[in-house]
Amino acid sequence: MTTEVTLHTVNEEPRVLDTDLAERLGYARPRKIRDLIFKHSTELLTYGSIAPTRGAYRGKEFTTY
Repeated sequence: MTTEVTLHTVNEEPRVLDTDLAERLGYARPRKIRDLIFKHSTELLTYGSIAPTRGAYRGKEFTTY
């Protein structure tokens, strides 16, 4: 089964939503990829920006990448 990944453009650079990437990689809990991104953000920033966005759902705040 192939999961499609939608590319978005941020500052004229192609991006993929963190949870879309995690689903494509087969993560059982796709939102857990956010913990990995946060933990390794210093190294990831050496490859380019990670474009974090703040959001909220049912009163709980979160960050998407």
